[in-house]
Amino acid sequence: PSYHPIIIPPPQWPYNHAIKDVRERSRGNEKRRADSRGRANTLDETGSSSRDAVNARSRYMRNAPIHAMEAVGPSTPSPDDMGALPATSSMVGRGRRGRRSHPGHANAHAHAHGHRGDSASEANYAQPTHEYMKQVRRKAAERLSFRWRFLGTFGLCCLVAAAVTLGLLAKLEGGFGVHEDSEQPDVYQDSTPPWFKSHLPAILSSYATSHNKLVHGMYSKNSLFLVHEIPVNSSSVHDSFLGLVSSFMLAIVTDRALLVQWTDDWLTPMPTTDLSQLSSGYTFNASVDSRRVRLSDVFDKPGFEWDYDTFMDRYTRDSRDDEPELYAWDPLYRINDLTCKNLGDHLKAHKFVKITNQDYFMPLIQMNPHYSDWLETELTLTKSFADLFNFLLRPSAPVLESIERFKARYMDGNRVIGMEMSVEKSRGDWTGDDAMPDAQQNLFISHAGQLIKETDDQVAPDSTEGVVFMLVTDNHGQLQSKFEELEASDNNAITAGVVAILAPTGHGVSRVMLEIQELWLLGYAEYIMTTPGSRIGILGAARTHKAPLVVIDESTVHQSTAAYPCLANYRAVEQTTCFVPSMLLKVPADNAVPCG
Repeated sequence: PSYHPIIIPPPQWPYNHAIKDVRERSRGNEKRRADSRGRANTLDETGSSSRDAVNARSRYMRNAPIHAMEAVGPSTPSPDDMGALPATSSMVGRGRRGRRSHPGHANAHAHAHGHRGDSASEANYAQPTHEYMKQVRRKAAERLSFRWRFLGTFGLCCLVAAAVTLGLLAKLEGGFGVHEDSEQPDVYQDSTPPWFKSHLPAILSSYATSHNKLVHGMYSKNSLFLVHEIPVNSSSVHDSFLGLVSSFMLAIVTDRALLVQWTDDWLTPMPTTDLSQLSSGYTFNASVDSRRVRLSDVFDKPGFEWDYDTFMDRYTRDSRDDEPELYAWDPLYRINDLTCKNLGDHLKAHKFVKITNQDYFMPLIQMNPHYSDWLETELTLTKSFADLFNFLLRPSAPVLESIERFKARYMDGNRVIGMEMSVEKSRGDWTGDDAMPDAQQNLFISHAGQLIKETDDQVAPDSTEGVVFMLVTDNHGQLQSKFEELEASDNNAITAGVVAILAPTGHGVSRVMLEIQELWLLGYAEYIMTTPGSRIGILGAARTHKAPLVVIDESTVHQSTAAYPCLANYRAVEQTTCFVPSMLLKVPADNAVPCG
């Protein structure tokens, strides 16, 4: 027998996987092998048993190990019968009809048509390699495309989630605690001032919600703001409250967010050098920094963000380095516009409007025909000042604690006569340019004693109620000396009760706290006597909607008919283009009481 070595070329990766696949498919698919054998018999033109040749070759291809040399035995067809066996790869190619063919099929087909050379073998080997590589590349591309699509979709979802999270955090951190499209929290439930225990006007709660939305959308063209500066050049903080409450009313009717700007360079007055007041906390070495005060030191937020500096820090934070332009507007300089025009339309062109006027101009808005009926429905015009004042100005916790301690010690369970005696020069309206005349000061004290006697019959015989004379003054030493003189003269009308004298002392935050404490305590008194033209007296009585007794001069004590501040110049209303006499009846004034 003759031996003919057959060399099968070593497959390259990834062909080893394909070889295994071919073997598995050949063993498991009898029908495909049968079809292949039948096709080989048809194509055999030599007269020899081509069927046997194909079967032999198929068996050889299935059983031949890779990288091995096989000897063809006697039963193996000769090369003359089969043709030169090419160096055949075990790669599976495609048949003419798109079906996978056995490795022997291609050789049988080549033998039938006489394709016996090396070129035919190389073509038979190269064709399945190219087809397989195309499949491998296509599958790899599909897998890679799927992975990139998955990673892209996952990354996009992560970016969206991160953006939403950052947006929510930004709203919580910079939205001042308010979301524009979410339900507004009830900020009044726990912080409502005692004045509103029985009823909170809806217009005020609605304004707080509107204010928060305007601040939240501060960059919107529809968000408008009204800036009011205090204390400006006032020596006492409470001197600026009349103008501030008036601006609050203006912000309500024009749908603007009120922002309070504390004057940067404002300082409390220098401590006095009066030796009689040294024991009250005055010092001579107060530094500039110790005399500074901030809005948050003495007042809490009124249910919305109102601090101009805090607001502006956030407004200029997002690539806005400069503060916006503030349009200065003096309402009393434009009385006709304030009284007759639609102020919302009149000021609409200006995003930020600033007012520094400390005078009382609220009645002019109440008389304005564009707002008068609406305000009368939402707020009782004569009581509106007390409502706006108590809603807007809320003393800080330390101030409220001091107020409550004083009330518990001196006021609860007693008849309290509150006397506001501003005796220093220019602190009231009286004859002369100096301090309040002594005769007028004595009238305060004598009338207070008389008032107690006149009301004694209203006290039950077994009552333990005492009498407290609470004096709020700008000169503690002078009033203390006067009471000592009255006590020495056996004037039991006034010295029979407890005398508490309150006066602002010290400097900086502590001084301003005392001023606010005096103002609040004055309103809690059962009877209030005030100095004509004194703003603390006007505010103390109007805050609790009480008509005060006004000591007009050295011989006259007048019971006011107005439980609200008066407008300094009612006559100016008569010069406006929209004036009708009924306008003056909206908030009638008490002409006997100086407005200050």
